[in-house]
Amino acid sequence: MKEERQKENAVQNEANERRISLSEATGKIEFPLTDDLVFHYTMQRSKNALKGLISALKGIPIEYITDVVVENPITLSANGKETIMDLKVTLNTSEIINIELQMYNDTFWISRSLLYACRAYDCIDEGESYSLLKKTTHICITDQEMFREYPEFYAHYLLTNTNKSYGNYYTTDF
Repeated sequence: MKEERQKENAVQNEANERRISLSEATGKIEFPLTDDLVFHYTMQRSKNALKGLISALKGIPIEYITDVVVENPITLSANGKETIMDLKVTLNTSEIINIELQMYNDTFWISRSLLYACRAYDCIDEGESYSLLKKTTHICITDQEMFREYPEFYAHYLLTNTNKSYGNYYTTDF
């Protein structure tokens, strides 16, 4: 663990020594943010980037975001991809946000996204009060149309009563 941290610090020091401005940067981006590990690692290392992303995706002023905590940090030395959500964040200690990159066609995407959202919502231990459950939002960033029959750039889904005459939401916390 100590050796791994020393390697990460050496890489960071080297990057700081050859830092250039955005206006001077040229060439291909070798490690795009569409790569799961690069995305996750970048967001867990930069609270400002994570706050900006959450502000944009949720449509809330960045000033509203007082704190973000990555609940599932990764290390770059970890091998393989486990079945975990890309990024699990607690926003202002009161809301859980899952941010998932989906860059390939997944026939089980709906089931998988529901599983991740349910796992995040289940944030209390046995015997604890249900009042401790936190609002949970699952965000999918993708480069494809999730539902071809309903193409849209941004979609927002809620649990709702299917009886249209009532027209009410089951909950807005999930």
